[in-house]
Parts: sequence; C-alpha cells; structure tokens
Amino acid sequence: PPPSPPPSTTASPGSTSSPSQFDIELTAAINVLAEKQADAAAKQKTAETKRIAADELKVVAAAKLTEATTTIDAYIGKASTPEQKLNIRVVAAVAASGGKLNKVSSTPAVAATTDACVTMCADAQVDCVNAVICEKSAVSIGGLRHLLASSDISLVINPKVTLTADVEANLKASGTTTTTTTEDPAIRSVLYNASLHLKKSKNI
Repeated sequence: PPPSPPPSTTASPGSTSSPSQFDIELTAAINVLAEKQADAAAKQKTAETKRIAADELKVVAAAKLTEATTTIDAYIGKASTPEQKLNIRVVAAVAASGGKLNKVSSTPAVAATTDACVTMCADAQVDCVNAVICEKSAVSIGGLRHLLASSDISLVINPKVTLTADVEANLKASGTTTTTTTEDPAIRSVLYNASLHLKKSKNI
C-alpha cells in the first residue's frame, strides 16, 4: 500500500496560535507609546490651565495696580508740599514692590545748614526732587535735641530706582562717610504722618 501522508501542520479553522516574541514586543511598545502620549496630553492640558490662570492673575494684578496708582495719585494731589508729594511717591512705590527703603545717612552728623540736603544730593548725584528723599534728623547731645547745631542728613532711596551702591560710592568720593540701613515703607508712612500731625499741632 502507498505510504500514508505526513501529518498536516496547517492550523485548523477556528484554532489560535501563541503570539510570537515580535508580537509581544510590538504590543508592549505600542502600550508605552500610548501611555506617553496620554501623559503628554495631560501635561499640555495642565500647562494650558496654568497659563489661563496666570493670564487671569495678570489681568487682576494690572487692575489692582491701576487702582493703587489712581489712589496714590489722589494722595499726591492732596499733599500740600513738594516734600510730602515726594515722600508719598517714593514710599508707595517701594511698598507696591514689596521691598524695603534704603536710608543712607551721613556720619558723623554734619552742620544742619539750609543747603545741607542740596549739597548731599549733589555729592550723591541723585535727583532729590523726583526720586530721592533727603531729610534732616536732629542729633541728641547731652539729652537735648539740637536740630540747628548738628544733624544726620539722610537720603531715603527706592533701591529699584536708585542704586544704593552708587550713592555710597559717590558720597565716599566726596569725603562723606555714610551708614546704610533699611526701612519698612509701612512703618515709615505711619511715623511720617504722625510727625506731620505733630508739626501741624505745634504750628512748626
């Protein structure tokens, strides 16, 4: 009799074969890619949400700045002297930035002549009409305050507008020794207004 045929290796209909190693690796790669795409999409959505929120905050901040500027301008308009106007302008600008004022004072005290501030501002090479406050503080001598005898002459600076290091260097070059301290704009505003009321009550 003729030899019997070899057993068939063809899969019968409906039967399944185990996936090859290639199929397994391809599926894994596709899954990783899908995860990365989903993660990227989520991050993009988060970034877009943050951008929108940041834009909204900018709008709110701009509106508040405009409101604050209008309020400050109103106070400046009500101020009765150039000194008061300058003090409001400088202090308000520093307060709005969340910073501190820098106060550069002459040491030792100098003669409190009428042109002491003019001289110090010129030596420091700063604008004491529009940007820097110059003030005289009486020095206590033997328990008495002698404003006419001697005084600390100080320049109060907005460090974001006027470089304190330049002021110190210019004064040093002119032969003036200085000390620099910081002031909280809110505290200065309270003390300044209190001094104004005191002067007004005494008609100084």
